[in-house]
Amino acid sequence: MKRILLLITLCISYDFIAQTVTLYTEDFGTGCNADFQVTSYNPPSGTWSVTNTGSNVATANIWYVSAAENGNAAGQCGSGCGNDRTLHIGSDPTIMGDIGAAYFEGLSGFCGIFGCGATDKRVESPTVNCMGYTNIQLSFLYLEGGNVADNATLWYYNGTNWSQLTDLAKTVGACSPQGTWTLYSTTLPASAENNPNVKIGFRWVNNDNGVASDPSIAVDDIVITGDQDMADVTPPTIECPTELELTCGLIPDLTGEIVATDDLDPAPVVTQNPVAGSGFDGSLDVIEFTATDAAGNSSSCSVPIIYTDAIPPVLTCPDDIVVLTAAGNNFVQISSEVIGTASASDNCGNVVLLSDYTSDIFPVGTTNITWTAEDEFGNLSECIQTVTVETDNPPVLNCPQNQTLSCVALPDFTLNVIVSDDYDPNPELFQTPAAGMIVEQDMEVTITAMDNAGNVTTCTFQVFFDDNEGPTIICPLNMIAIADENGEAIITEEMLGNPVVSDNCGIQDVFNNINMEIYQLGVTPILWTVTDVSGFANACYQYVHVVVDQPPLIGCQGEIAEYAVSAECTPSWSNGCSSQDVLERMVIQAPNNSVIMDTGDTGCNGSPESWIENSTVANLTQGLTYEITVYTAFGFMQSFGAWFDANNDGDFSDAGEFLGASSPTASSFSFPLQVPDYGNLVVQRRLRVVTNFAIAVEESDYCLNSDWGEGEDFLLIMNTEQMSALCGSLPSYLNEVVVYDDFDDSPTLEQSPAPGTFITEDTEVTITATDSNGNTSSCSFMVTYADLIPPTIECPGDLTLNTWDGNCFASLDEFALGEAVVADNCSIANVVNTWSPEAQYPVGLHQIEWSVYDLAGNSAVCYQNIMVIDVTDPVLLCTDTIHVVISEDELSADVTVELPQVIENCEYTLSNDFNNVESASGNYLLGITDVVYSAVDASGNVGECTTTVEVSVQETICCLGDFNCDGFISVSDLIILINEFACLNNCQTDMNSDGLVTTTDLMIFVGLYGGICP
Repeated sequence: MKRILLLITLCISYDFIAQTVTLYTEDFGTGCNADFQVTSYNPPSGTWSVTNTGSNVATANIWYVSAAENGNAAGQCGSGCGNDRTLHIGSDPTIMGDIGAAYFEGLSGFCGIFGCGATDKRVESPTVNCMGYTNIQLSFLYLEGGNVADNATLWYYNGTNWSQLTDLAKTVGACSPQGTWTLYSTTLPASAENNPNVKIGFRWVNNDNGVASDPSIAVDDIVITGDQDMADVTPPTIECPTELELTCGLIPDLTGEIVATDDLDPAPVVTQNPVAGSGFDGSLDVIEFTATDAAGNSSSCSVPIIYTDAIPPVLTCPDDIVVLTAAGNNFVQISSEVIGTASASDNCGNVVLLSDYTSDIFPVGTTNITWTAEDEFGNLSECIQTVTVETDNPPVLNCPQNQTLSCVALPDFTLNVIVSDDYDPNPELFQTPAAGMIVEQDMEVTITAMDNAGNVTTCTFQVFFDDNEGPTIICPLNMIAIADENGEAIITEEMLGNPVVSDNCGIQDVFNNINMEIYQLGVTPILWTVTDVSGFANACYQYVHVVVDQPPLIGCQGEIAEYAVSAECTPSWSNGCSSQDVLERMVIQAPNNSVIMDTGDTGCNGSPESWIENSTVANLTQGLTYEITVYTAFGFMQSFGAWFDANNDGDFSDAGEFLGASSPTASSFSFPLQVPDYGNLVVQRRLRVVTNFAIAVEESDYCLNSDWGEGEDFLLIMNTEQMSALCGSLPSYLNEVVVYDDFDDSPTLEQSPAPGTFITEDTEVTITATDSNGNTSSCSFMVTYADLIPPTIECPGDLTLNTWDGNCFASLDEFALGEAVVADNCSIANVVNTWSPEAQYPVGLHQIEWSVYDLAGNSAVCYQNIMVIDVTDPVLLCTDTIHVVISEDELSADVTVELPQVIENCEYTLSNDFNNVESASGNYLLGITDVVYSAVDASGNVGECTTTVEVSVQETICCLGDFNCDGFISVSDLIILINEFACLNNCQTDMNSDGLVTTTDLMIFVGLYGGICP
């Protein structure tokens, strides 16, 4: 435990106080922190230092501050690391380090071979100010070991020199080898009295003979005191703040806000009145503070209080009121006594209570009365009292008549209901069953009206339904199945799927007309029928195609451009399609027998003996003859014809456009089509292929192949261009191929040579299609070796230039322009730009066009922006000051102000802040006017200068005694003298010093000046 030894002697004699004051204490703190050198210890009382007072080797012992040698009470033995730090000598960190008061003595004769320990060091305290004090006492606890050669001494510094006070006695005793903690006290020399520069020190010396007697030395609990003898009649000095801010409530302890000092008492006692904890309601004006020293002297101050209050009043409204109107009335009269009064309280001062209650007439419904409470600091509180006026008169309701509806959802009948109420203009309406419910036969509907007072009226009516709508049905998708070796295919009910049916009332039954799983080669129609609960029916056809697996049909680039999709047939039960399909598909074959186009299945026609037209898109080469083959669905075709719109005028009536006609007996028919040479690369023409038939179809029959589309014309695109490789590397042409297969929707495509193959000459490319059953078909085309890809170019970065040498333009050298970044799939031929060495670029934005060309003549361009800016402000030179003098009866003057000289390299606009135009000449009022001229150039740079115009009045100077400034000293001046300057003592106009200003004084003036101003 730390001990602070306070040696205080109290001497009392008449009105003198003898007081012992502690001038310095040091207990070296707490905590076990070994290896902490004293020079790193920095307590509030000051830093200790170490002086080499003799010879010290590199590994000399060290002064430490730590609890490696624990501080104990006087009479106790020394101990190891605890929690009470001490000042002690320990070993160098490279030897043993800080292990408490244990020193290293070395090994006799081996210094330099092993570690050395010779030490002579004095540890010195910070400076102690003993000014004004006598009888300076020093006390401390210490323990010391060592021997004759290894020893500790106590030293004293008087501000000029160090001197040894004593050779401290060894304290080992019964506590060997740790040593015994011992209290040492002494009076410092007289030179310490009234000395502001006192220090103490402890010197330790040990040799290197290898003989050590632990402990070394440890010191703790140092105290230096002095006596102060003087009469204490001076009260403390007290410093209070100019004001204090308090909120209502309990007064806090505010003595911490007060600064009190005393010439003798280091800690005068400060008190306050009212004391801390007293109630504070805003009525207190000041708080008194008193500082009292040890001799009873005191000083006081009063601090004004500024009240603050952020807490609003506590407000409670009167009870809410609910009343009922008299019969036939829609209001109630309520007196203020019934309304009542709100109650309010506040933590600080009085409260003003207000409300917006202004009338005692309250209408039906809820009326809010707002009560407000405001305290003295403007804090507000509000509460709402409600007055609810109710009535028991129900609404008047006019219901609809009975309704007849088809089998649909109930409408919202409340939209057509008429309702009225005594006081509620919009009563709520409810319908049961709710709108959206499905209508049932003889359904009763109830309408309910409720006003905002809760009064209710109801009415009912009947709803009947009449179903006049048939059901709808959408058949499952048509199916294509591959026949086996017997020409048959097995299809289950699950494979057929189910139709999509709906009805406004409800579905009775859904069925089809077939019950088999084995389907023969060809087309089998399946009739699906739906019946609703009212007996209405509807039907549709699903078709099952059993086909023989065929290889894919493929068309290559240059032969086919697009595979067209037709519109769907949309028959209805009422009119339907009037005949069965005839034109099923169409195939176009090139001279090399490769398939260019297969239209796939077409759709139904419109009526008996109509022409069926079908359209798709193909690329055909001019001058070649293609074979067109038409297939029918069931062999019903009676006649066939084909036309080609050779002149591309949109009809087929011109000479040479009829290709031929036939009355085939088979289900297919072929004819040639020679594509004329039109002299251009790409033209568009239409091919018309029609059939005629007349087969009666009943209205109950539906369109066969109902999802295969209705026919239109072919659109033939004749393209003579060949494909080109991009500078030697073949691309993938697989996306340029159209392929069709009866069974496989996505045949596999392969290209030979493969994409990426490098070529150096025209090359034939073959595309092969393979379906999921291994059937294959191929088509070929030529690829021309060519460079069709333009180069790329990236311009140098944009530039910003300043105007050049006082000019309003900039020049640009080629080096500053930079270089464009170019690339090409083959090779670059040239890079050029529009820059010119003679070009001058005015202020603004300009562009340099860069162009790159490859060896094939392909090119690309980019643009580099050049921004020229003017960063120089205009320089203005103004006339400094213009002086104009006017007479006393004038208030202004016309002044000519010269324009400033403007130094600027570009165009500019000149103005001033006097009249906001170029010239500032004009009429100026009496006084000083600063005119600021501004010049703004085209780049927004601004220059300014100022001309000062000073208009003043010519001063009138009168001589002494001529008070009316008429040039004469006369009776009129005497009157002014008496009225304005009469005095009784030492008046400046009292020329004869008689205390009065009279005609005598005027005569003296006249005598001096002769009646005429000098």
